[in-house]
Amino acid sequence: NSLHVRHRIQSFEHERSWDKALGAYDSLLQPHHPHMPAGGSPAMNRSAVDADIRTGLLSSLQKMGYMHMLETYCRGTVGTITPAESVALQEFQYEAAWRSCKWDEQLGHQLLERGMSVGFHASIFKCVQALKTGNHEMFCKTLETGRLSAIQELRATSLESTKNVYSTLSKLQLYVVAEEALSVSKE
Repeated sequence: NSLHVRHRIQSFEHERSWDKALGAYDSLLQPHHPHMPAGGSPAMNRSAVDADIRTGLLSSLQKMGYMHMLETYCRGTVGTITPAESVALQEFQYEAAWRSCKWDEQLGHQLLERGMSVGFHASIFKCVQALKTGNHEMFCKTLETGRLSAIQELRATSLESTKNVYSTLSKLQLYVVAEEALSVSKE
């Protein structure tokens, strides 16, 4: 039962049993596994459900430190992501790339040229990539776009929840750090 597996995954993640969560996500991705929510048709929201499952699988790989496997899986999914699919999966790929210092031009071009929106991790990836290549114009453009996006996110956030405010403020802080890195690189 899909619902049972999802509850087990939540327990595994809560307990930080990433190996067990990985196995459960893998079982949900098997072609024969009916992992659609009860009452939903297989065609309905299948790509969103698949993207959530794949994002969970990737997160488990990352938490376990399997960076090579994570990178290999991300490369294999680059061509399969459509704009209709989850932006979370795209963002996860960018986050994994910049956290593991993989500044592969191909990843940036494949995802950005497909007309996908640029989220927080994509903008950080592009900023650091531009800093690495010395493209200060691209750095400043991407930094400004990302900063404005975070400010808009902060404006739309309910101030009653510090969790959401803290997350957005952390993003803004990372943009400040990136800007400081640009200043140091110019010296």
